[in-house]
Amino acid sequence: MIVTANQRLETWIRTVLVGPAVSFAPPRDHPDEGTIWVHLLDLLPSPATSPSPHPPLCLSVRYLLTVWGQSPAVEHQLLGDLVVAALQCTDFDVELGPIEATLWQAFGLPPRPGFTVRLRVEVERRTPATPRIRELAKVREIAVTALSGRVLGTGAIPLSGAEVAVPALRLATRTDHGGWFRFASLPTGLASGSLRVRARGLERTVPLASLSGHAAPLVIHFDIEEG
Repeated sequence: MIVTANQRLETWIRTVLVGPAVSFAPPRDHPDEGTIWVHLLDLLPSPATSPSPHPPLCLSVRYLLTVWGQSPAVEHQLLGDLVVAALQCTDFDVELGPIEATLWQAFGLPPRPGFTVRLRVEVERRTPATPRIRELAKVREIAVTALSGRVLGTGAIPLSGAEVAVPALRLATRTDHGGWFRFASLPTGLASGSLRVRARGLERTVPLASLSGHAAPLVIHFDIEEG
């Protein structure tokens, strides 16, 4: 990734200036010949612009560019040609401004003119391969039916707010003010599992297998008084 960015920048420099060497090493003094120093400074975040659900990884690579020549006049000519061409290039962003003296101190050099550029880099994400389906998919149809009923207390008093659940299917509902409940869709002929009803601290269980073919609303009685 960074090597690709280096190559892009070096290719551009060689189209602008013919002759000077291009070095990605830290700048140093007294080169044998004119040199364009391209020093990698930072890796910075860059927002993704793709609307894809798996956008590429994006970042910006930031470089310091400065020049050395056999004389100040040669250096100024090279730097001027380079910065003018950079400002007209759409492949990266140019940052003009003072370069911190501490950076030159780290290089062991006196402050020199230069500028920085940012190249945007995109890297495709690695997505796990989707295994192939080697057999035809088997479609299984299951008939469903609705189940409704009523929960009553002693004296056929409707019990509101009672919990009615089918734990095997993770379905649950509560009775209304008239004690009624309803499941809109249950597998027909469910052979296992049960209907569990809780009301006023009591619990009743009704096997679902016993409800097979049950068309009329189910009535569940609790021997408790309405409080």
